[in-house]
Amino acid sequence: MPPNQGHLVGTVTSVTFKGLNYDIIVDFRGFKWLIQTTDFHGVGTTIGIRLNPEDIHIMHKSEYSGMFGDYSSYSAEYDELTEDAGDEEE
Repeated sequence: MPPNQGHLVGTVTSVTFKGLNYDIIVDFRGFKWLIQTTDFHGVGTTIGIRLNPEDIHIMHKSEYSGMFGDYSSYSAEYDELTEDAGDEEE
């Protein structure tokens, strides 16, 4: 949303297309948040976000966070799901 319409204003520092949505990292005065959106916002773009309680999902921080850049959405849970699926096939 336009910066003047948001509760918070930040700058996009990273964009990763995930097929259906984008994972963007937004720097809000030194606090970096991973935001999933269907709207494209390029690196360096200033955006605003509105914080509606029903739209917020708090996730556990990945043990890999910070290892592959500002934020990594990779999680050992993906490996566990893959391993579980492999066990079911046997």
